[in-house]
Amino acid sequence: MDVITNVNKKPYVLINDETINNKTNQIEPFSNIIGHKVQKREVLKTIEWFKNVKEYTSKGVKIPHGILFFGDPGNGKTLFIKEIISLLNINTYTFNGGKNISKQIYEMFEDIYASKGPALVILDELDLLIDNDNMTIRALQESLDGVENSENILVLGATNDIDDIPPALIRNGRFDKLVYIPYLVNDEALELFNYFVNKYHLSLDPNIDMDDLKKALSNNVSCSTMEAIVNDIALNNGFENITEEIIYASIFNITERIIKPRSIYKEASFNTAIHEAGHAVMAYKYNDVFEICSASVDDDVGYVKTTIKPKYSCLSSTFIKQIEIGLAGYLAEKLICHEISSGSADDLEQVSKLAKNLINLFGYKKVNMIIKKYTNSRDYRLESNSRRYKNEKAIEKVIIKAERKARKYLKKNIDKITSLANLFLSKGRLKAKEIIEAIS
Repeated sequence: MDVITNVNKKPYVLINDETINNKTNQIEPFSNIIGHKVQKREVLKTIEWFKNVKEYTSKGVKIPHGILFFGDPGNGKTLFIKEIISLLNINTYTFNGGKNISKQIYEMFEDIYASKGPALVILDELDLLIDNDNMTIRALQESLDGVENSENILVLGATNDIDDIPPALIRNGRFDKLVYIPYLVNDEALELFNYFVNKYHLSLDPNIDMDDLKKALSNNVSCSTMEAIVNDIALNNGFENITEEIIYASIFNITERIIKPRSIYKEASFNTAIHEAGHAVMAYKYNDVFEICSASVDDDVGYVKTTIKPKYSCLSSTFIKQIEIGLAGYLAEKLICHEISSGSADDLEQVSKLAKNLINLFGYKKVNMIIKKYTNSRDYRLESNSRRYKNEKAIEKVIIKAERKARKYLKKNIDKITSLANLFLSKGRLKAKEIIEAIS
């Protein structure tokens, strides 16, 4: 906002409704936000209910008075809040924090109630605000209970990790709406990229493979990262004739953020190339479930980036396939190089976690094998040593079975692994299309 008034040096900032009204009215709500169609629809419904609250309360109907946005940093949670501020055109209170936060929260809500006008309350970075402080949590609970009984107050919160917010705060009647803001993928990711391309007035080579680019941009690239990629393109290459190679170089520069002279890189080791090729070949076996996005091998470090197609993301069979893919780098090294590198350690740890979750949390074998996830030393462990032993054996069986299946497949495809490894050694970074062509 252009004018922010700190009222009587209170521990919060009041954004005057006069300031908001001077803002240019939007032609369409949330027109500044790319993608997130479902989230926009749900938030707009809540705003319309809030604008017509008397109509509902006169008939005994309660509307939501709290919306909590959550998701990884840089994906637009704060942008959603800014758009809502512009849409509502009412007094908006943003909390400053500081010392004795619980007292300040009570003071802020008392002033809001005393004003008797419609108000919007912003609690950004809610997890940092409460910081596991019981007094702060209690103050927020009681204040939000008051909001539920009012007609003209709406509270907006944002957090990166909803698991950091106590369940008591996000029950119905407090934060009624929980809105997840994920990474954009596929067409929406490409739409966001093109938005920034137009914003920076870049001219793209018409021969760019947009389907391949879409895959590269669908691998956990946040909105802020997307802008940084386009900004990097403009900084390093100007504005005209932006080729595919230039775009991929900037994706690597921003997402990996490795800053060192090229001369410092050693030639990628054959083991590392084989390791990453093993992952890629195994992932391509399940290309109906996984989308290969990009891959790189440099020095003794490499990666293969994949995404899971949404309809398969929560299936136990997908977890099993992830275990096979996770083991494939280690197994490819053993089959072809007859020794393993230190790069296998992280893969094997991740494989172990996936198998443990299948057995201990999701009841993959039997429901009675589920073991509670303990978060602190005060939790009581009710499982016997015998139960834990049985679970460990079940986890071991899942991993062994996946290893046998992956080894059998990789043995049949050693030529593909070797061919892809040689491509890694000659080019370093590979796009999805290059990986798929080398394998298929």
